[in-house]
Amino acid sequence: MSLMKRRTQQGMTLIEAMLVIAVGAFIIYLSIQQYQQYKHDGDIIQVKANVDTIFQAMTGYYRTNCYGQTGSGQTLISGSGSLSPSASPTNPFPINIATLLQKTGYLTTQMPFSPIVDATGPGLNGYVAQYNQAPSGTRYVCMAGNNTTGPFDPNCTSKTPVGTIVVWKAQVAVLLKDTSQANVYLKLLDGDCLSSYSGGVVTPCSSSGNTGNYVVWERLPSSNSNPSAISDYWETIPLVHQFTQMYTTNPILSLTNGSATGSQYYLCPN
Repeated sequence: MSLMKRRTQQGMTLIEAMLVIAVGAFIIYLSIQQYQQYKHDGDIIQVKANVDTIFQAMTGYYRTNCYGQTGSGQTLISGSGSLSPSASPTNPFPINIATLLQKTGYLTTQMPFSPIVDATGPGLNGYVAQYNQAPSGTRYVCMAGNNTTGPFDPNCTSKTPVGTIVVWKAQVAVLLKDTSQANVYLKLLDGDCLSSYSGGVVTPCSSSGNTGNYVVWERLPSSNSNPSAISDYWETIPLVHQFTQMYTTNPILSLTNGSATGSQYYLCPN
């Protein structure tokens, strides 16, 4: 009886100690895995937030530069608006984030680094911004015919051109650090496509072939601009909208009688 009591007082056995160590190690392993997953999710969220911030800044830039400045005789000063037709902008039109967005006040917040983005790449910390001109073509109206639904309806016997509509899309791309996981990050980041950098721009999704080391997003510039990005142009935006609606699109009579055959530019949607 005394021998059994002494054995009990000796403490845990080696097997018991190893079991405790194994359970502890497993808990530590799960904790590390969970931390790494949380950190990775945070990195994904940060990249998305940075991209949204750049898009907001690009909206402000677009609203200012899709029109040109009016000179004497109410004529458009050539090149006054970098995205206006008179400036003959390149397509795609690259945007220097540091000089055209940050220094001008459109981009007012800092973009934290993310370990999934290669900050040594072109652009600002691996982020590249540009505007892509959407394919545009001549628009027609039906001038003669019965029971027609449009200019390309078989019942339309005569149609006439009424001009060209020009639309720009804002594009932001990020350079991935781990290019072997490009398709995985494309899904995690909710990107539109994969693409590559060439000639100072990232190839738009329409011709990228969905391959490359950049994740790309494209959006139409909207009116939801960053309210903190204020410029001297901001106060005139409501007046410019009103003027555009009243005068810069061809009147309905011109559209229906075929007298409006020149270019029509719908660059700043309301």
